[in-house]
Amino acid sequence: MRNLRYLNAKHVNFHGIFQSFPALKWLQLNNCHFDSPPSGFNLNMAVILDIYKTNIAQILINQLTKAGK
Repeated sequence: MRNLRYLNAKHVNFHGIFQSFPALKWLQLNNCHFDSPPSGFNLNMAVILDIYKTNIAQILINQLTKAGK
C-alpha cells in the first residue's frame, strides 16, 4: 500500500502503525478512535485532512505537550 493516496475510514478503532502510507495525500477519518499516537504517523504529503469526531488531534496535542516538558 505504499502508493495509497486516499484513505477514508468511518467508525474504526486504529491500532498499530501508519508507516505503510508514505504517499497519503487525503486522510478522512470520521468517528475513529485511537488508543495512542500511531507509530509512523507522517502527514508530510497530506493535502486534505478531515478528522471529524476523531480523537487523533487531542492525542497528538497531548504527545507534543509531554515532549515539551
